[in-house]
Amino acid sequence: MTDVVMEPIPVRVIGGETEKAAAFGVWVKHVFGGTETAPVRILPQDNDRKRAVIVVKVAGAAGLVYIGSSDKVQDLKTAQLTAGELANGATVTSESSSEQYVLPDGTNAATVSVLVERYLS
Repeated sequence: MTDVVMEPIPVRVIGGETEKAAAFGVWVKHVFGGTETAPVRILPQDNDRKRAVIVVKVAGAAGLVYIGSSDKVQDLKTAQLTAGELANGATVTSESSSEQYVLPDGTNAATVSVLVERYLS
């Protein structure tokens, strides 16, 4: 019987995907008096963003902040239900690359902290 010697076959991968490494940015804190009338951008458009963690603290038991696109946040404040409402103690993870805005409820002071996890470029 003759021994069969197997040689490795070279394989070339085209268009393969690998998980990009992520780097954490710094925390950014936005402090609101509660009477602001214009949405404040808390996240810019960022195609290298893997996710963002948003933490909300609101004074007052029923206090809220509205979150979403600038137009959606403004709509929600005028009773059009097209954006999100976050109450005191809310922690939200966003995996979207789009801009995000926040607007307090018009009565209660609020602090919104944001941590962005970005892909290394």
